[in-house]
Amino acid sequence: VPSVLLRGRKIHLRTYVVALRSNSQPRGEPGLLNSELQFFAYRRHEVRLAAAQMSDDLTDSSAHLTTGVWRRGGVVDDRTTLDAAPELHHLEPAVMQLLNKLFLSLPFSCEERGPARDEGDRAFGMSGIDLMVTEDGRIFVLELNASPAAAPVETIAEEHRQHCSSFAQSLLQLVRSDAPETIDGWVRVGVASI
Repeated sequence: VPSVLLRGRKIHLRTYVVALRSNSQPRGEPGLLNSELQFFAYRRHEVRLAAAQMSDDLTDSSAHLTTGVWRRGGVVDDRTTLDAAPELHHLEPAVMQLLNKLFLSLPFSCEERGPARDEGDRAFGMSGIDLMVTEDGRIFVLELNASPAAAPVETIAEEHRQHCSSFAQSLLQLVRSDAPETIDGWVRVGVASI
């Protein structure tokens, strides 16, 4: 599938979605728990680039793999963010539209969500979602990573280290907040009542 290129190199996007569950007791309703599962997407989507520029040599894996291919000797994992790549800014609305469509249509059952527990019970889970973008701007889900990991710190540039640090701080704010929809950098893309 012909992929969109950045600086002549193949890319994939990584976006993060957090599922938050909060059980709370509505005011004036003793004994009644209100529990919901909310999905929030981080707005600073990552762009992960292949190590080499695209060529006619289809056997050159460094031109096709965008998942942490490190250059020999330099050990650099080339990553940036969508907002730092002006030529890709037009993709952000399409990414958010895809996430809204995906998370608003998830078919959950009470058994899958788990029972509501004691008042004040909170839980969260995070997924790293990898997206492929075609030449004509269509976006497809490649995979959902249930336990996404950051690249080793010595393999990424200072700019990406700062992005990871900001993400971690913002994630802590999100999962600790009583009003997660107000946390800067995150947008709610779905909700399901339990």
